[in-house]
Amino acid sequence: MGLREKVANKIKSKSSGGGNDAPMKVKSKKTSSGGGLFTTLLLIALLGVGGFIAWQLMQLNTRLSGGMPDMSAGFSSVSGSGNSSYEYAVDFIFDSNLSGRMAQRGKDGWQVVGSRRTQDSITGQLGYEFIFMRKAK
Repeated sequence: MGLREKVANKIKSKSSGGGNDAPMKVKSKKTSSGGGLFTTLLLIALLGVGGFIAWQLMQLNTRLSGGMPDMSAGFSSVSGSGNSSYEYAVDFIFDSNLSGRMAQRGKDGWQVVGSRRTQDSITGQLGYEFIFMRKAK
């Protein structure tokens, strides 16, 4: 007598009232091969979203800085080989007055050479920290 016949006989005897034991339950294991595919697709989606966010941040930085300035003159003057000298300024500008401050810096001859999105440590307001450069007067 095989295992199936033994289980079937045991179930029959339980259902007909024979024995005081609780009914026996037979469980079968189910294997799923879809878990690996789901994990892979989830990882690909997360990488895509991360890449999209990084691309958007680069686009925002480029728009705010008016394109990437030519830094070769700045580096040569820092080394002392050029005849031009530059001055630099770091400024934190709140979102609420970004346009006005950027327009004023532009009128004063400053160019953005670096920026990052940040939060004011005192007030908690969001804004941008800019590094400006212009030829020394």
